[in-house]
Amino acid sequence: MNSFYWSILAFLILFSICAPAQQQDSTHKMDVNAAIYYNKSVEAMKANNLKDAEVFIDSSLAISHDYRIVFLKGQICFKLSNWDCSAKQFEECITLDKTSEPAYIQLAASYNNLKLYDKAITANKDLINLTKDPQKKAEAEARINDMQQTIAIEYYNQGIDLTKSSKFDEAIAMFDKSLAIKKDPKVYLTKGITLSKMQKSPEAIAEVKSAIALDSTYDIGYYTLGGLFFSAKDYKNALPNYIKAQEITKNETIRTNCKESLKAVYFQIGVAAYTEKKWDTAIENFNNANKQVEYDQAYLWLGKSYTEKKKYELALQSFDKALSVKNTVTEGAIGYYKGVMYKQKGDYDKAIEFFKQGLTDEKYKKACQSEIANTTALKKQKK
Repeated sequence: MNSFYWSILAFLILFSICAPAQQQDSTHKMDVNAAIYYNKSVEAMKANNLKDAEVFIDSSLAISHDYRIVFLKGQICFKLSNWDCSAKQFEECITLDKTSEPAYIQLAASYNNLKLYDKAITANKDLINLTKDPQKKAEAEARINDMQQTIAIEYYNQGIDLTKSSKFDEAIAMFDKSLAIKKDPKVYLTKGITLSKMQKSPEAIAEVKSAIALDSTYDIGYYTLGGLFFSAKDYKNALPNYIKAQEITKNETIRTNCKESLKAVYFQIGVAAYTEKKWDTAIENFNNANKQVEYDQAYLWLGKSYTEKKKYELALQSFDKALSVKNTVTEGAIGYYKGVMYKQKGDYDKAIEFFKQGLTDEKYKKACQSEIANTTALKKQKK
């Protein structure tokens, strides 16, 4: 809860409490000389002349430590943003009069501004136990809730700082403290990311799932979960999370990143299907990859898959598309796979032509040399 809120609260309480000394409490009259300075301090406060008000109240305190004088001193310190002074005065006021409800409120406000949240919460709880006013109880409970939120945020921020310093175990402890106060998707997510940095993938996944369970519209949660599954090479579980993030996000950066990530996932699923000779599944996934972001490797593997299906025209189109997108694929690589396709098709001249093109890529050079020899021999046998 910010200090502005508490200052407004203090201002309102001030003018409800600061009546002239001799009229305020007929059963407990203030020392006459102390009352003179007290009343002058009240008038100075009303004129917003805080320095004079402080001088007058100090003169009053030099004569008497009446709880009302101490309270007013606390008010002046509070308005001067001297939280240590105000806390000390309100503590003394409560010692002198344990039934002073405004003193508990102001003491809690002073502790809050000092970031002594546990003490502020205790002061509010004391007020709840003391007052018979339902509204004051409700307001105190609201302040406690606000301060607990603040504490949770502070623990979270400490965890972030510890993560930046690679103090991961300590960071996790801070995130747990924050979550003990309030279950927050952002905290679960950050804890999950920290656990992933500790190479604790299953635990990281569980934390991010907790974030999503709290907020089913948490786009970055789904995207992060997809990333954790992808890192674990669990592409089938990565896929639905990336799709969900892409569907629900309104953030253009996340949407763009989802497209890149989905491209990578579809490609990996396609490669796995190709390895298992599930050509149709491979083709479907390579096409899905290219629908997200055109990828030369996806087109290359698509061409290889069509070759296995003996769909040679589609294979050629895919290989040519790989060259037009060319990023990681070389002309030599395309030459080799086109050569394989033409060899399978029985067009040995074309096959040799493209195997020769493949000689320009060191990775495929030996394979192309072997294929040229083998294809040349097949060509002679055919004659």
